[in-house]
Amino acid sequence: MIPELSGDFLQWLRGFYYTAEKGTVSAAAAHMGRRQSSITHQIKNLEQELGAQLFDRSHGRMILTEEGTALLAKAVTIFETIKEMRDLLHPQLGELHGEISLVTTHAVLLYYLPPHIAEFQSLSPGVTFRLTGGGLDKILENLHTGQADFSIASLENIPESLNFKPLFHTKPILIQARGSKWSLSEPITLDQVARLPFISFPDSSTIAQAIKKRFSEEGLSLNIVQELDNFELVKRFVELDLGLAILDEYALEDKDKEKIRIHSLDAYVKERTYGIITRKKSYMPPASHAFIRKLLKKDSPTVG
Repeated sequence: MIPELSGDFLQWLRGFYYTAEKGTVSAAAAHMGRRQSSITHQIKNLEQELGAQLFDRSHGRMILTEEGTALLAKAVTIFETIKEMRDLLHPQLGELHGEISLVTTHAVLLYYLPPHIAEFQSLSPGVTFRLTGGGLDKILENLHTGQADFSIASLENIPESLNFKPLFHTKPILIQARGSKWSLSEPITLDQVARLPFISFPDSSTIAQAIKKRFSEEGLSLNIVQELDNFELVKRFVELDLGLAILDEYALEDKDKEKIRIHSLDAYVKERTYGIITRKKSYMPPASHAFIRKLLKKDSPTVG
């Protein structure tokens, strides 16, 4: 038998969920476009309805109680079920509406996402995208604070609070100008690379972290002469023979190969896996859910 519930129960549950997620009533109110007093009222009504205290307010902060923590997990399940019900009734991509909020690396924004977004929007014209590019710190901040629905990135260590679903694999490659004055003899060794001028990405980028870690494991340090946070600038500086660089293969386009020579690093550097990163126990809007499903279904294992 289905129990009777107050008519505003789901709205109260939303107020509770966003307060727990954002950490404060004021942040939840701002996110939901409601007055702070309205959210406070929703939480009190929910506590009365369930006969349980959901937050500990004794220290001036909204800290989930044991009952509140248990309810939060159930609330996520309820909202996911509601989303599935909506998807069941509106299965066509053309009927999707809303905003997809995605944080990722600048390289993914430049070289991977554009054709996927163009195809998705041609099928779902009612969907818009809010895209944010940045390094690892920016990605994790946007995910943990709920500013982004999900991310696409390569992470070696996945935080306990996040889920990671592999999307594609790519190889780090060494690039230098064609006709370069810097001599490299095959097979390429990391020791050779360490002795020559190197153009690096900032430490906040996942590719820079992975490469510096690998050289450090061999007791080597890169001879960094330039640090740039833009892939097109890195390739341009390499074309001008200002140094060597290492980047993910998928970021190299056919037009680049006319001026840039590629060297394999397969013997030293492993493939990098890019994946869909989402927060655990977090509601995913229908449009974002559909876009993720399409990416995972469409993409090939290796991009290069």
